[in-house]
Amino acid sequence: SVVVFRSGEGPESKLEGFTLAGGRGTEVDGVRKGGAIYIVRSSPSILGNKMTACEARGGLGGGVYAEGGSPSFRGNEVSSCRAERGGGFAFLQCAGPGVLLERGSVQGNVAEEGGGLYLAGGAKARLERMEVAGNAARKEGGGLYADGSASWEMHHATIVFNRSASGPGAFRSSPENGARVSSSIFWSNEPPGGAASFSYCILDAEPAGLTNRRVFPLFTDPTGIWQEREEKWTRGDYRLLFGSPAIDAGDPSSPPDPDDSRADVGAYFFEQPLRAFVRGDVGGDGRVRPDDLG
Repeated sequence: SVVVFRSGEGPESKLEGFTLAGGRGTEVDGVRKGGAIYIVRSSPSILGNKMTACEARGGLGGGVYAEGGSPSFRGNEVSSCRAERGGGFAFLQCAGPGVLLERGSVQGNVAEEGGGLYLAGGAKARLERMEVAGNAARKEGGGLYADGSASWEMHHATIVFNRSASGPGAFRSSPENGARVSSSIFWSNEPPGGAASFSYCILDAEPAGLTNRRVFPLFTDPTGIWQEREEKWTRGDYRLLFGSPAIDAGDPSSPPDPDDSRADVGAYFFEQPLRAFVRGDVGGDGRVRPDDLG
């Protein structure tokens, strides 16, 4: 592994602003783990790094392996990594607060199970403002694989162009995981679908629930290309265009976007021009209407 945390490090231990490439993992009992980063019983802060072209051949966590502890990952990019389980990330026994992944991307990673992320052994994970795109599983869980003991939730995420040979391409999860997903976009995953509790989402499968929709998200560049022979992924641009149905369509109970408008759906918010002040406009939509009087 390029970097190792195994001495009980806490959140004050930070790895920030590096590119980690070419790691081959730490061998433990004959199994390679954590091509770029290997974490055991530690909870470091991993901030703004790029991890690429790493692998844990025949093992777990081509990009990152974490066992025990509650590490946090903010603003990281993990791409073109390989492993048997968890091409991008593999988390085992990360209970308690669990793992936080925020404002990053997991792109073009490959594994037998869990092309993007793999959760097992009671692991707990929360994804916020994450882009999970173009990951592939030769078996199950193109974007994410969670075994029956894991628990996870996802909010304001963009999950696109993930693929698996068996089961939904976006994620492999079961009802016992109790997965909750809100204000997120699932599009062009192959096959579509997935078992979770969705709210205020745009889905590529027939949606369940009154707050979910199946409608084209209107991305800046809605493409995504997998070159089969090289297993190489070329991404599009999944920021929202003006007029996207994802704008101002997120969970109304979640915090507003930085432009002070209602939260958008997906990992990226569309910045709207500031509205002029209108006296009596309690709702903030630029007009005074009867419901502003409430």
